[in-house]
Amino acid sequence: MKIRTGFVSNSSTSSFLMYGLNMDEDVFLEKVRKQIPNRPMTDPYDYFDSEEGSKFLKDNNLEWEAPCDYYAVYIGKSWHSIKDDQTGAEFKAEIEEALKSVFGDDLEIGTQEAAWGDG
Repeated sequence: MKIRTGFVSNSSTSSFLMYGLNMDEDVFLEKVRKQIPNRPMTDPYDYFDSEEGSKFLKDNNLEWEAPCDYYAVYIGKSWHSIKDDQTGAEFKAEIEEALKSVFGDDLEIGTQEAAWGDG
């Protein structure tokens, strides 16, 4: 039998970097409930699993993350998805336009980064 004395980890870590918004989960749900008043929503998955939410993401080529321990929703586009012929300003404007069309003008849009782990 071999005994390992070095560092051993069974944890998993996730991280992301995107241009978009970070919205408190309660604020997010309040905004999307106004758009789809007849559909009960208790968490962000309810919206993004809905026809309206999945269409919004697909039509705008956006991504979302909702780290379970942070009670926040991140919506935007990964920086690695910028097109070769697209400027940074064009990339940002495209995302800002999409987000404002759904969530209004009063948004703090910028580069979002987060990391979390389970152990």
